[in-house]
Amino acid sequence: MSRVTYAVLGLAAYGSIIAIGFGVPYIFMSYAISYNLDFLIAAVVSVIAIIGACGLGVVVTAILFGEAPLFTVEHDKDIERLNILRAQTRAMLDEMDDMIDILEDIRNILRDIRE
Repeated sequence: MSRVTYAVLGLAAYGSIIAIGFGVPYIFMSYAISYNLDFLIAAVVSVIAIIGACGLGVVVTAILFGEAPLFTVEHDKDIERLNILRAQTRAMLDEMDDMIDILEDIRNILRDIRE
């Protein structure tokens, strides 16, 4: 799925969470005031709706920002670049080790000539 699809799904999910978290308590409290619904029932249902909306928000956030391809694709590219950089650094260090060996041989030869 593309980034736009994830964005639309996220907006729809968060919209429904806001509707549950604010709408259900508002409706039940207004019914309690207008139609003489018991305030205890309205309060219990409102608290359950708010807790449910919070839980749903946590789940939706975990799904959208967890291991979504939206973020793992860029993460995979960064890991690939890092692996390439590590390989280049290893190759350069191997070449430097060879150069050190050659320079030590040259130093030893020059010391033998000098003595």
